Amino acid sequence: KRGVWARRTEDGEREILRPEQSSWHTMYVDNDLVEEEDLLAAKFRTRFRLPYDNFKELVEECKKSPFFRRWHGTDAAKKPSSPIELLVLGALRYLGRGWTFDDLEESTAISRDVHRVFFHAFIDFGSTTLYDRYVIAPTTAEESKRHMKEFEKAGFHGCPGSSDCTHITTERCQYNLKNNHLGGKSSQTTRTFNLTSNHRH
Repeated sequence: KRGVWARRTEDGEREILRPEQSSWHTMYVDNDLVEEEDLLAAKFRTRFRLPYDNFKELVEECKKSPFFRRWHGTDAAKKPSSPIELLVLGALRYLGRGWTFDDLEESTAISRDVHRVFFHAFIDFGSTTLYDRYVIAPTTAEESKRHMKEFEKAGFHGCPGSSDCTHITTERCQYNLKNNHLGGKSSQTTRTFNLTSNHRH
């Protein structure tokens, strides 16, 4: 069975902590109260950056996607795959709060290497399947006007959205490219990614 070494029994034997016994599985996967109690739902949204219903929808999407085929059922050795619910939670926490894969192993009893491999698949899935479905870039002035209503009410006429950027540190940047990757916010070399969005859910 999958899991991480957790403790010794009274007989001195090693006892494996399985993902289904982890704190996250107890709190977020096998817990109907997250859907029934507003306080728990609010905590989930704060911790993982999306509502619980959307998390469940995302899990179902991942279960159907070929990007995650290796986590559908059993692996090549016929062992049950790691619960995809916990892997999705791990990817969301990594993105939302900057946890390490080792932190995720501690909370899910799934090895950090499994989380790392899943995360790369999750990014590929998000940048293709989810991007194509949910990200819409206006291509005409008429399409842009559809996104201006809220901004016009606030006095920002002609504004289709608000923009922000995030700086991702690039380690091992080539020396001859260093100056091109330095900015005002950090002494480290970074790549900047910009996003413009409206304020509609």
